[in-house]
Amino acid sequence: MTPEAQALLALAVFVGFLVEATVGFGSTLLSVALGALILPLEAFLPAVVLLNLPLSGWILARDHAAVDRALLLRVAPLMALGMPLGLALGGASPEVVGRALGALVLGLAGFELLRPAAAGPLGRGRAAVCLLGGGVAHGLCGSGGPLAVYVAGRQLACKRAFRATLAALWVGLNLLLLAGLLARGALEARHLAPCLPLAPALVLGLLVGERLHARVEQAAFRRLVYGLLTLAGLVLLVRG
Repeated sequence: MTPEAQALLALAVFVGFLVEATVGFGSTLLSVALGALILPLEAFLPAVVLLNLPLSGWILARDHAAVDRALLLRVAPLMALGMPLGLALGGASPEVVGRALGALVLGLAGFELLRPAAAGPLGRGRAAVCLLGGGVAHGLCGSGGPLAVYVAGRQLACKRAFRATLAALWVGLNLLLLAGLLARGALEARHLAPCLPLAPALVLGLLVGERLHARVEQAAFRRLVYGLLTLAGLVLLVRG
């Protein structure tokens, strides 16, 4: 890679991890969407997932007391149940799945932004469908998180609990995703190469994001979450 390409890749990682440190999600989707302009998805996705682990681990270690364990125990098993199906569909078209997921997320987030106030939690049936679908998409293209974010956003009003619970979820799901990539031979030593040069961008994104998280008021935080979900939906819809 040229120095210019490396700088653009670092910028993509910084933007993605800044957003996740601020609100609790978005690093994989945004980093991959921007980084895929420079590197093929299969070469870049494992590095982003690997870099996500220390970010989520830091947030979880810092705010572990704020994790909503009851919600986590409902969300994580359903997402984990859908992931093997997504991994098994590795030969299918992730672009089609990404665009379908993007249209769904765009509609859900747009609807929430139009609400004058926060709605209550989703019913168990609708939440289960969202989470199973998110698990399948996460296994197939590493981008099933927006559906989990939507479910958590309807359940958790506290920004600290929202971010910490999602961090715990990402740690578990990304470990499973890495294990699946390793099992099918899609995680090799060459995928580790981009991680070290991108580490400063990860650290800077975390430091700036922590400050922004502390400054954003709760009402603005809700609008920011659904605004970013709308952006995530657009990215998935346009790029797959």
